[in-house]
Amino acid sequence: MFAMTSGPPPQLSDRDAWTGGYYELAMQLGERDDVRLQAALAVLARAAGIAGPWHVQWQPDRIRHVSWTVADLQEGRLRGQIHLPGGEPMICAVFGVREDQGDDWLDLSIPLEALCRSDARIGGFPFAPDDGASLTWRQPIDNWFARLAGEVRHEAAFRLAVIGFEVSGGVRAEELANEAEIRPYALVLPDGTYLPAAS
Repeated sequence: MFAMTSGPPPQLSDRDAWTGGYYELAMQLGERDDVRLQAALAVLARAAGIAGPWHVQWQPDRIRHVSWTVADLQEGRLRGQIHLPGGEPMICAVFGVREDQGDDWLDLSIPLEALCRSDARIGGFPFAPDDGASLTWRQPIDNWFARLAGEVRHEAAFRLAVIGFEVSGGVRAEELANEAEIRPYALVLPDGTYLPAAS
């Protein structure tokens, strides 16, 4: 069942809360397919318990409630609210990328500024060196994202799921040379194998 709210959370229209880049679950689904994209979108929204979605144009009177459909996804980011593994409410966005002569991608993104407001450990990630210290706050989110990817995989399949800072399109199934190398991102492979981030 989809999470429902009586109205959009106030932070949804706080433009500053959406700055700093995104911590993402990015799924490379495969070649363009409306049916698979719709299935993946529905499963992701349900499994993550996302309240919403809304299209936002940065003014409170320009927030419009929409649906978890490919048509609404193609009109713009579907924004909503989730609860992180620790229970904290957090704004998020779901968006799709449909490559010309390429694959469909489906992403769940958490803005770093909003994340930083809820957890001081995030600090200057990913722009400040941390010698792996960021894994302490990233690991619970990564594990949760991996579980969400597993739910999508059962219903819609994918070529690869990548978890990390702005990973969408930057790490692709066809370019993945060595899954065992030390990586700043986590992976979920098509067979469901989860490879946590190593740095």
